[in-house]
Amino acid sequence: SLRFVDRFLRWECGRHLLGLGLFPDAKEISESVACLQAVLEHCAQHAFSPASGDTLVVCVGDGRTPRTAALVAMRSRWDCVSIDPALAGLEPPAAGEEGEGGSGDGGSSGGGECDSRCGECSDG
Repeated sequence: SLRFVDRFLRWECGRHLLGLGLFPDAKEISESVACLQAVLEHCAQHAFSPASGDTLVVCVGDGRTPRTAALVAMRSRWDCVSIDPALAGLEPPAAGEEGEGGSGDGGSSGGGECDSRCGECSDG
């Protein structure tokens, strides 16, 4: 099913993450959106809200690129940390460039430009 990919492509933050080169294919999008959906469904049962800023998400085994942590950070106010021995640091693209770059020790993000406050992303 392409429902996770369709959902991702409707989100402003999805287009932003694609522009950064974080998601090379539909498989990676599906995996990260499915993980996000599962976390949100589980957290709803335990009164955690993506609009609350008092939650730390640790994505263990996120791979070389912190795709799931980046998506969760963009879709919530939660602080996100990605941990993986293969993780490469990401540098913002230079003017006129897109995609992954650089090397480094790890990655973290704390909220993004598209989160639960924007209203656009409230479609789940």
